[in-house]
Amino acid sequence: MIDYIVSGVNTSKDSVESVRDLIKGARSSISIYDPSLNPELYQNKELVQIIKIAVEYKRIPVEIICNSDAPITNPDLEKLIEDKKISLYRTDTRLENHASFMVIDNRHVRLEKPEKDPLVFFHPLFLGNKMQKTFDKLKSSK
Repeated sequence: MIDYIVSGVNTSKDSVESVRDLIKGARSSISIYDPSLNPELYQNKELVQIIKIAVEYKRIPVEIICNSDAPITNPDLEKLIEDKKISLYRTDTRLENHASFMVIDNRHVRLEKPEKDPLVFFHPLFLGNKMQKTFDKLKSSK
């Protein structure tokens, strides 16, 4: 059962807020597939601080998959990766249907498709499981 879907997240402020809210609500896992490590998200100091809290204080595992040439320009994010608090996997395998996605707790999904507004799904266990399996396949293809 899908409790609700949020669509029309189309400004950088909306995008940061939707990702922030998803990460704040995480309880057990955060999996991010973003080939370019979208700078408007991962250079945002507030968002990186929330990821840091999830990793260091809530002890939530965070895994990120990005392209081999995606720059990590936020020093706090870079430090979390260097200290092995965030697992980073680099691959050039691309998904045709998705620009990027995020799975929180194998349940909540933020999905971006090329040239469309992002969608955020809350509580769709079937979709969360499917996207987590896709993430795990990408992770093993590195």
